[in-house]
Amino acid sequence: MTDRRALTFSGALAAAGLVTAALPAAPAHGRAAADAAITAPTGQDTLHRTGALAFHGTASGAASVRVAVQDRLTRLWWRGDGTWGDQQRHPAALAGTAWSYTWTPPAGGDYLVQVFAADPAGATDPTPPFARFTALDLPARERPAAALAQPAQDQPVPAGTPLTARGLAADDMGVREVQIAVQDRGTGRWWHADGSWGGQQWQQAALAAPGTALTGWSYTWTPPADGDYAFQVRARDTAGQTDPDLPYRRFAGDGADPAVQIAGEPGRTHPAGRAVTWTGTATDTRGVAEVWAAVQDRTTGRWWHADGSWGEYVRHPAAPTGPVPGATTAVTGDRRTFTGTGWTFSWTPPGPGDFALRVTAVDGAGRSVTNPPQLGFAASPAPADTTAPQAAFTAPRAGQAVLGSPVRIAGTAADDVAVTAVYVGIMDRATGRWWRPGEGWGAYRRIVPATVRPGTRSVEWSYDWTPPAPGGYLVHVEALDAAGNVASAPGGGRPNVRFDHRPDGTGYTTLLLSRSQWGVVDHACRPVPGAVPLDEVARELTARGVRATGTIVVNRALEAGRHCTPNFTDYAGWAELAGLQAAHGWRFVSHGATYANMTALTPAEQRTESCGSLTALAARGHTRAWGLFNYPNDQLTEAIQRDVVATCFAFGRRYGTGGNRSAAPPYFQSTWSWPSGHCNDPTLTCYHWAPGLTAVPRRYTSPEELAARLSGGAGDWQVAQGYKFLRGRRISASGQQWDCTGADWRSHWTNSAESYCLTDLLAAVSLARGAVYTDPATVAEAWGRPRP
Repeated sequence: MTDRRALTFSGALAAAGLVTAALPAAPAHGRAAADAAITAPTGQDTLHRTGALAFHGTASGAASVRVAVQDRLTRLWWRGDGTWGDQQRHPAALAGTAWSYTWTPPAGGDYLVQVFAADPAGATDPTPPFARFTALDLPARERPAAALAQPAQDQPVPAGTPLTARGLAADDMGVREVQIAVQDRGTGRWWHADGSWGGQQWQQAALAAPGTALTGWSYTWTPPADGDYAFQVRARDTAGQTDPDLPYRRFAGDGADPAVQIAGEPGRTHPAGRAVTWTGTATDTRGVAEVWAAVQDRTTGRWWHADGSWGEYVRHPAAPTGPVPGATTAVTGDRRTFTGTGWTFSWTPPGPGDFALRVTAVDGAGRSVTNPPQLGFAASPAPADTTAPQAAFTAPRAGQAVLGSPVRIAGTAADDVAVTAVYVGIMDRATGRWWRPGEGWGAYRRIVPATVRPGTRSVEWSYDWTPPAPGGYLVHVEALDAAGNVASAPGGGRPNVRFDHRPDGTGYTTLLLSRSQWGVVDHACRPVPGAVPLDEVARELTARGVRATGTIVVNRALEAGRHCTPNFTDYAGWAELAGLQAAHGWRFVSHGATYANMTALTPAEQRTESCGSLTALAARGHTRAWGLFNYPNDQLTEAIQRDVVATCFAFGRRYGTGGNRSAAPPYFQSTWSWPSGHCNDPTLTCYHWAPGLTAVPRRYTSPEELAARLSGGAGDWQVAQGYKFLRGRRISASGQQWDCTGADWRSHWTNSAESYCLTDLLAAVSLARGAVYTDPATVAEAWGRPRP
C-alpha cells in the first residue's frame, strides 16, 4: 500500500510581515524574548505529499508555542473546525526547547506555516518565523503516481532561459524512475534529446531518492522560442509498473519583451509643489503583470526615492488601469495579467528643476522592457497656493439625535497640494462655549483628531467624544494646507454640523440581509473559499450584540438543502432559518412568494405574491414577517403599496437613504443598500478596474460610512441592507472575485455589488452608536402601526 508516513521537515527563516494579529508587548528591558525557529519544512518552497505533515522546530525561553497555517492563494488561515478564515494559532507540543505540530492539508496547494513562541509572561517572539511549502495530491494505490508542482498551469516562462519542472512521485514498492515528455502544443510534436521535434519521446528526470516510496524529481529544459508548450510526466516503480494517469501541464514560452508608451508631450513645464499625473499604455503578447515608474533629476543624475531623498535608481509602482480595447486578461495562480493595459502614475516635483520620467513594464514571465521610454519635463517655481482645502463630515449626520457615548465625529479633507493639518472644535449651542479636553467648557480650543494619510491630498479624520451632559452641540472642522489656506463652508465660515445628544431614548436600527443568502458558490454550487457562511456571520454579530433581520423569498427556502444560483449564491433553507431565529434571535420578513416583478402582475397576483407569502412564513414560525415587504428589485408603485401591500404589511421597502422618522400613509419605508465595487486607493489597479465592473467606478463603502448609517438617534429608524460577506481574496479568470486582505479598507474591493468584507462589517458595527437593533414589526408597534 502507499506509504502514509508523517513527513519531517528541517530549516528556519524568520519574517515579521505575515503576522495578522497583534502581538503581546515586548518583554521588559533586560529580559530576552522567546525565540522560535523552524527546522521543518526544510527551507522555503519544499514539496510534500498530502497526508499528516509534521512540523518541527526549536524555541528558546518559551513557555508555549503556537502554529498557524495559511493558504497562500486565498491568504486565509486554517481553523480548528476545518474551515479557513482569520488567523488562528494552534498549540504545538513543547518538550524542553523542541516543539512539534502535525497538520493534514485538506487538499493539495501552496501553504505557509508560521510559528509563535511566547515566554512565561506571554510576550511573543517579535519576528515569528515562517516557511512556505507545497502539498501535492498523490492517489493512494499500488500503481506508481506522479504529480507536478512547477510550473503552474498556463504559467508563462521566459523563452531561452532554463526552466526546471519539479514534483513528487510515489509507489508502495519504490519509485525506479520518472520520465517527462515536452510537447509543442502549436504543432502537436514532441521534443527530442537532439533538439528536433517529432513523435513522443520520454526524457529522464532526476530523482532525489531513487527506489524509495516517495521521492522528489526535477527536470530542466529550455524553451527554444516563443510558443505554447506542455510537460507530460510518468513514474515507473521497481516492478516495472507505470503511472496510469500521466499528468499533463500546460505552460507558455515567452520570447518577447513588453512595450510601454507614455502619453504626453516631452519638455512640458509643471509647477513645483503640484501633483503631476502621467498616463500611458503597456502591452505584451503574454500579458503585462506590473508597470513601474522612476523619476530622475537630470541635473544631478540621481533618482527620486519614496522618502523624498535622491540617490541610486529606484522604481515605484504605477497603477495598471485595466485592459485597453481589444486586450485580454489571464490569471495564473494569484497573478492577473493584461495583453494591453493603461497605467497611471503621479508625482509631485519638490522644487524647480529638470527631470525625466522613465517607465518600464514586467510581463508574467518576468521579462522587462528592453529600452524603457523616458519623458523629459521641467518644474517651475511653485505658484502661490490660493486654493483652500475642502472638508466634509461623514458622522454625525446633520440634525441627528445621537444616543449613547462616545459620539463618533468623522469626516474627510482634500486639497490640490496636501492637507497638512485637521482640527475640530465642539461648541455647546446653548452657551456658545467650546469644549476644552481635560478642562471642560471655555474659550475656543482646537482639538486634534486622528488622521489617516496626513500630508497627502486626501485625508480621513475622526474623533470620539463623550459629551458631559445631554444637549445640542455644533462641531466644526478646520482643514489647512501648507500655505495656510483653510477650508470654508459654501456659505462662509468653517464646515460644521449640528447634532443633539441624548443619554437614552429609543433609536432603532435594522440590519437587513437580503434574501438570506448563505454564501458565494461556484458553478457547481460549492462554497467558494473565503465566502463566510451566514451562520458564521450570525455568530460574529451575536458576539457584538447585534441581531439581524433576514428577508425570505418563499420558493427559494427549501425543506432540505439550499436553493442555488450557480456562480452566485445559495439561500438558507427552512431548517437553517429556524436555527438562526432560535440561536441568534434573528427575525425574518417577506421578499415575496416567488421574487416576481410586482408591477408586471395583476392586482390578484400582486396580493398572492405579497400578502400570500405571510401564510407560508407564519407556518414556519416567522410570525413577525408582517413588519416589512421587500419589493423585488425595487419594482413598485404607490398604487400597489396603498391598495395591496399596506393592507397586510406595516411597511413596504423602497430604496433610499435608509433614514425613517415616522409611520405615515402609504407606509413606504426607506432602506439604504450599501454599495461594493472598486477600491478607494488610487495607487492600486482596483481603483481603476476590477473584473466585471463597469468603467464608471462604483466605490466600495467605507466602514465609517456604514457605521454612520447604522447609528440611530432618538426617533430614528435606520435600515441598512447587506447581502453576502467575504474574507481573504479570490483572483480567478471568471466568477465572483474580491480582495479583503489589506490592513487598510481602502484596498478592499469586490466585483459583485452584493458582497462586502466581513472585517469591515464588524468594524462598522463596533463604531456605530446609539441604536437598538431590531426588526421592522417592533418599530411598527412602537410607532403606532400595528399589524394591518
